[in-house]
Amino acid sequence: MSAALAAGGPVPVTITSAITTLSAPSVSQLTYDHVRELVHDVLVVPDADAVRGSVELAEHAGIWAEPAAGCLVAGARTVVARHPDAPLALVVCGANADVADVVGAARPPA
Repeated sequence: MSAALAAGGPVPVTITSAITTLSAPSVSQLTYDHVRELVHDVLVVPDADAVRGSVELAEHAGIWAEPAAGCLVAGARTVVARHPDAPLALVVCGANADVADVVGAARPPA
């Protein structure tokens, strides 16, 4: 989505994330139009931060979530830093990963 917003419309992107549920090769025109119209900002979270977020959710909240949901932790920190007095809610979903998937996502690509 960040590439589409920068380009002014949907564009194909090279997938670099090991987190497959975050790895869409492009966005649809409809999704792009809605995000452009309704979303204030799009954050890009590195794989390592997403994996760290999954681990933090497990260790501190007892929630098992895949790294695609773990990226919310890093994103939330960014939002709170930018808007410290604004309310914040997170919808944590996704159990589409097991421990091996999270460990694999934590490893740098070969």
